[in-house]
Amino acid sequence: MGHHQGRHGSGQGDLDLPSEAGLMARIIGDKRLNAKLTRMAKGQNVTPILLKGAERTRQAYIEAVQEPSPGRPDVRYSPRRNVMVSAAGSAPNADTGLLVNSTGVSSDHRNQAETFASASYADALEFGTDKMAPRPAMGPAFDETKRQVVADLAKALRKGLRNG
Repeated sequence: MGHHQGRHGSGQGDLDLPSEAGLMARIIGDKRLNAKLTRMAKGQNVTPILLKGAERTRQAYIEAVQEPSPGRPDVRYSPRRNVMVSAAGSAPNADTGLLVNSTGVSSDHRNQAETFASASYADALEFGTDKMAPRPAMGPAFDETKRQVVADLAKALRKGLRNG
């Protein structure tokens, strides 16, 4: 289970930044968490539970982006309008809705799920650039929700063992 715009999925605990067009940052969940989930699953298909966790992370991400962050006013876009630029280190402020509307969850492999924001600028917001400090939201959303995902998985597996 994992997060970000890219994508956060279960894996190696690293950051994979592919070089192809449409850069998708990929944050892979930490090794200890993945090992714990693998031990807990004991070979069972827990993808539906992980997808629910990915959706929980997505909702936390959306809430963080939609909650106004402190920042500075600026005038941008065409037609020109006033926006509040979030402070470095704070979640980005929603202004056009594109970032929030680009979020989703998916699972391409058994016992893996990911939450993503596919807006072309999502990775720049999350990780920063050489000209802009990071405005993370997906990483903190994942951190906020991962304990509940593990608890949900444990509960489902206990229930399944009793019914099996």
